[in-house]
Amino acid sequence: MEITKYRHIVLFAIFFLLTSVQARGYRARTQYLIAAGAVMAMGVYVELAEGLTGNGHCRLRDLIPDAAGALVGALVLVSLRKFRKED
Repeated sequence: MEITKYRHIVLFAIFFLLTSVQARGYRARTQYLIAAGAVMAMGVYVELAEGLTGNGHCRLRDLIPDAAGALVGALVLVSLRKFRKED
């Protein structure tokens, strides 16, 4: 299982958070979908680039840690929103 790529999880979680900030004008659900779509598109792009250049390993299963990073980013964002509403 490729879930041990912690660096990918952390980097894609940060990417999710940055992308969600850019989509701030939308409703929360749409904001999450835009950020998750951007994360997955970037993951696919990275895998295609690895396959075309020969650097790294081009495998579809490498998208699992990227999706896990999006999930971690979404959990952080939901937690922050919940924390802000309680103030």
